[in-house]
Order: sequence, then structure tokens, then C-alpha cells
Amino acid sequence: MTQPDISLLETEFIRNMERARLDRAQNGEYTKKGLEGLVNAAACQFKMYRMTGGAEAMRHKDTAAEILKEAYQQAKKLGIILPDAPAPARETAAPAQPEKPAPAVTVSVKPAPDPDGPDPEEELEKLVGLKEAKETLKKIINTLTYNNMRKERNLPELVTSKHMVFTGHAGTGKTTVARLVAGILRKHGVLSRGHLVEVNANDLVKGYVGHSAEATRKAGAEAIGGILFIDEAYAITKSKYAEEIIPTLLNIMEDNRNDLCVIVAGYADDMTEFVNSNEGIRSRFMNFVHFPDYSAEEMCTIFERMCASKGQKVTPEALEILKPIFEEKRKDPAFGNARGVRNIFEKAIEALAGRMDTLKKSGQAISDEEMITFTAPDIRSAASA
Repeated sequence: MTQPDISLLETEFIRNMERARLDRAQNGEYTKKGLEGLVNAAACQFKMYRMTGGAEAMRHKDTAAEILKEAYQQAKKLGIILPDAPAPARETAAPAQPEKPAPAVTVSVKPAPDPDGPDPEEELEKLVGLKEAKETLKKIINTLTYNNMRKERNLPELVTSKHMVFTGHAGTGKTTVARLVAGILRKHGVLSRGHLVEVNANDLVKGYVGHSAEATRKAGAEAIGGILFIDEAYAITKSKYAEEIIPTLLNIMEDNRNDLCVIVAGYADDMTEFVNSNEGIRSRFMNFVHFPDYSAEEMCTIFERMCASKGQKVTPEALEILKPIFEEKRKDPAFGNARGVRNIFEKAIEALAGRMDTLKKSGQAISDEEMITFTAPDIRSAASA
């Protein structure tokens, strides 16, 4: 008898888990239909357990056991009789294969904002530009906070999703905003910790079977209580390990739906393709926030704020030439918005340092004001570097 392809089993597993999730969402608790979906999902995991070996097989077995435990506990509570659980015996067990050690997962963990520090909502409002993104986020956060208030009062919860899709070019503030959103959701009791775990899609795509799923599990476990931010997430569906990563990510989101927010980010067209690549993704990522490119005026404001944060000043003449420079630079998709502004700032520092060195060697006296002030030549030098 021909065994089913493991990718088909993954698809069937996701379909049954989605069936169970929708059943619970629509009815407030599981019905027999939803619980049977869980049992069928566990059966898929047991089949994959029989078809694989080593640590990968044990992961399938453990996942099946967890799903069955949930299903039969709920069935007992609701007085529903379910069919017998699928047996975990490995009648056609594949011989265990020696595995390559799983590579470490590269994650950037940004701690939750200090409760006694600046208010994250006020910090979000202070960010340059992003008017529409701020308005969209406010609506999402208000809805999540309202649903949490209902939960605290034992009122029926609404079917809402914490998960978001951030679209836009590099340097438009997506990661900065995600960190602030984590703090805001903690402030309102939606998340317990409010930290941000940042990974790039390539950090999850590993070179051996089972390793991508393990990397995804580790990143997800690190993010519980906060936000898992996956940059360039569209690269996942373009990799050959998408069938490992996507089901694992969906499982993590479902198992921790009360205390985890996942934000996926990337270019608008690529992220639309990512969301539409899988029904499980499409049903969970329903909140879209777009981050437009900064205008030249906004880039000037960002530059001035960078100066203020470092104790730098800019002459009026230097400011006057900044706007046309940014007007020209922003036409290049590779400029990178705020990242490009920071690059101009750092090049201006180099130009200023070189100018101070020349003055020092010539024996001229240098005032404190001169030491910290960008002039027009500094800006022109930075723009041409």
C-alpha cells in the first residue's frame, strides 16, 4: 500500500486544525465537529511520526499527544463521545538516521519598555510621519484592549486577531513601531511581557529536514508574552522548507493565542503573496498596516532629531540644502528612508571630524559651537560620499 506524501499530511493536518479553530470561534467552545477535527489532526501527526525517524519523529509524536490531550479533556468536560485515539505504534517505522546538530537561531530580543519610563503610546505618536499607520494601529489596539476588558469581566469574547502584517520599504519604521506596539499591548493587559523578538525569515530557513521547524519553535517560545517580528517573511514561502515553517508557526500561534502576537513584515506585493499562500495564514493575519516612504520634509525632521539626540547642531544654510538632497535621494529605492538619513548623518560626522582635524593642524582655535555644528560643506560632502 502506498504511503501518503508527508506534504499532503501536513496540508491535511492544517486543514483539520483550522476546522477545529473555526468551530471554537463560531460557537464559543468546541462542538463534536471541532473535536473530531483535533482527533484527525493528531492522526496526521501520528502518520508522520511513523514515516520519519530520530528527533523529527518524536516531535510529531509529542505534537499528536498534546492535541489529543486537549481534545479528550474538552470532550469529557462537554460530555461528547469521541472515537478512539489513533495508536502511536510505529508499525512501519523508518530507521532513525543520525542528524546534523541544529544550528542556533539568530534572534534579536528587545526588552519590554520600562513601566516607569516613557509611555509607549506617547512615543508612537511622537514618531515622524506615519499618520495613516498610527490611525490603523490605534483601531487595532483599541479593539484588542476592548476584547481584553470583556474577558476580564467574563463577558463573551469577540473573534479578534492580534496578528499583523506590516508592509513598506526598508527604513520606514516597522521594527521601531513593532517594539512600541509590544509595550502598548502589555500596558493594556493584552500581552503579559511586552518584549519584542525579531528574526529575519532567513534565520528560520535551515539546511536540514526538521531544523527549520525547530528554529521556528525556538523563536516562538522566546516570544511568548510579547511579539514575534518576522522581517522579510515572504521569503519563507519561497523556500523549500515552507512546509516545515508554516505549520509550525501556525501551531505556535494557535497554542499561544492568548499571549502572543506575530507581526510579519516586508514589501507590500510580496506580503500579499505570502498571506494568500496558505489558508491558515490568511485567516490569522487580518490586520494590515502600511508604512509609506518618508517625504523629503519628514527626512529633514528625522535628521534634525538625530542631531538633537547626539548634541549636534545644523546651520540654516546646511538645513536649506538638505531638502533638495533628500528629494533626489528618495527617488532611489535603495536609499532606505530613515536608514538612508542615518547614513547621511554619519557621513556628515565624518566630514565634520575631517574639517576639525584640518583646523587643529593649522593651529586655529576651535570653539565648542564649531565642534558640534554641521555646515553646508559637511552636508554636501556627506551627500556625495
